[in-house]
Amino acid sequence: CTLSNIIPSLILDSMYIKLRKKMAKSVSESNDTYKLDRGSKLTNKHLLSYLNTKNESPKFIFMNYIEAHEGYPVEDAIIQDKWLHLSGIKPLEENEFGKLHSAYKERINYLDLRVGDALKILKNTGTLDDALVILTSDHGQSFGDHGTMYHSEIPYNSIAKVPLISVRYISGKVVRERSTIDHPASLTRLHQTTYNIASQ
Repeated sequence: CTLSNIIPSLILDSMYIKLRKKMAKSVSESNDTYKLDRGSKLTNKHLLSYLNTKNESPKFIFMNYIEAHEGYPVEDAIIQDKWLHLSGIKPLEENEFGKLHSAYKERINYLDLRVGDALKILKNTGTLDDALVILTSDHGQSFGDHGTMYHSEIPYNSIAKVPLISVRYISGKVVRERSTIDHPASLTRLHQTTYNIASQ
């Protein structure tokens, strides 16, 4: 005998939604999960501190920003609960996916500013005198495509097709060699590719 045999699913689902709402509110208030900044300013601060104290060369700097992840700045935090959507307890409407997507784009715009700040730090410390800057992601996000939500399901294009941008700097200036690759590339090759370029 299971709980769902004793308590009607309508009541059980309602209890679960109330619990998830309470959890979402608690998380957002305790660690600012649903704010625009999720650590990018602090990451840039550490970058500046590192560059001001470490003089060895060459340097390999890896920075990971998480602003694009779920936990978006929307008023109704419960609509972000993908398990409610995927279980069918509270499927998201198109307008709710629209709210999440708008908040996602707001976060991306904010992150773009913080990446710009990081590039300024690199330039002002002379790190871009001879450098390769690579910008990429390990996944995209889905907002209702094929009924999916976020990125832990089937890797459709919205999840698997992400940018991989590399920019070469010499004497602090961008080397203008523009080319586009249409075929897929794997992140598992990124380390070796970076090493090969740096070794030239």
